[in-house]
Amino acid sequence: MRTTTKWLAFVLATGVALAPTLAKGQDIGGNVPPADPPIPLPLNPHLERGGLYGWLEFILLKQTRPIGHQTVAVRGVIDSDGQIEGQPGRFIGSGRAALFTDDLGPLTYAPGISLGLGYRFRNGFEMDFSWWHTFTARYTGGASLVPFNFLSKADLADTFLTASVYNFNPDFSGPEFKTPTIGEKPGRFYGIWNGADFMDIQFVQRFDQYDLTGRIPIFQTDNDRCYGFLGGRFAWIWERFLWRTVDRGFRVIAADPTVVIDPFTGQILSGNNITGPLVPDDGAQNVAIYTNIMSNRMYGPFIGIGNECYLGHGFSISLDLKAALLLDVVKERAMYQRGDFATEAKRAKTDFTVVPEVQGQLNLWWYPIEGVAVRVGYNAFAFFNTIGSEKPIAFNFGGLDPPWDHQFIRFFDGVNAGISFMF
Repeated sequence: MRTTTKWLAFVLATGVALAPTLAKGQDIGGNVPPADPPIPLPLNPHLERGGLYGWLEFILLKQTRPIGHQTVAVRGVIDSDGQIEGQPGRFIGSGRAALFTDDLGPLTYAPGISLGLGYRFRNGFEMDFSWWHTFTARYTGGASLVPFNFLSKADLADTFLTASVYNFNPDFSGPEFKTPTIGEKPGRFYGIWNGADFMDIQFVQRFDQYDLTGRIPIFQTDNDRCYGFLGGRFAWIWERFLWRTVDRGFRVIAADPTVVIDPFTGQILSGNNITGPLVPDDGAQNVAIYTNIMSNRMYGPFIGIGNECYLGHGFSISLDLKAALLLDVVKERAMYQRGDFATEAKRAKTDFTVVPEVQGQLNLWWYPIEGVAVRVGYNAFAFFNTIGSEKPIAFNFGGLDPPWDHQFIRFFDGVNAGISFMF
């Protein structure tokens, strides 16, 4: 019996990133026999009459990472109150860059799934709804108190990490003492980001797409057919840049519990005995977390055209091309938080932009029996004019305003493999 089951190549994933159109009504040449012995599935023996179809597909997708080259921290420490250098604000150390925002390693492929459900009518028109989702792609980097080859001056200043965060409130002042130095007064290296022990960065991405697609037959021969696409799409790119700073130190336990010390001058405000021991001060109050979240939510119509050519022995090859014009509603969030979440500073804004999209998908199909189609393919698509943050860190704590910029292109590519059934 002539094969009449092919799937509309629904190109999910942001275009064609995954076109889940596996076993749709297909009417090109080639004899596809029924299963022998019969498979215990309610497959459709009369494909020319239309029917319900669905698919499940595995995907691997790699996407652009819109993070540029921005200095996060350098090696050294700032003498905040002039206890060492005699002048407040003097930098001690080599100042060598220790961490950049793009120290995240190479791009990786994120796994995902594509699911869909549709109906094929007797006249060959098909309508389906599909969802495409990639799991989180995660990139990390970091710097610690150990410089390369332990290279540091005798004062060990390069074992400290310092970032130029300013305008922060006293809740982010950090531990009383960064070193257990005899005679040191509190406030010598003021701030969690001044003389820190460890900093790490993380960037995560996710992608989702929902399509409502109609496929319209244009012309067909025994071994070739052409069809058009028309539909609506919601595509969502979610990204988060995170920077965590850990500032371990020491604090004084006074022998006289009535002792009160000025944290900036080290002077005794009340009490007499301040000869108590130093104890580690490494709680969550000495951790600072910065996040920059970008959420591109794109809505709009798409159109396309596709062609499938029968190769023989149950195999065919198809090429689908699509284009979309989407309204991008961009949610942008930047925030500083203390590790114990007791205090924070944040900013949120919403932008709007128009995003064109183009996509292409090449698939190899195999129709082993009536009502079943297996597909493997390659997908590539691009969004233009989305919003990203090439320099994601805003160092002005009191005026959070990282640059959220228009990205000329975000490119996605990957492979897909799956199976579909027509019932």
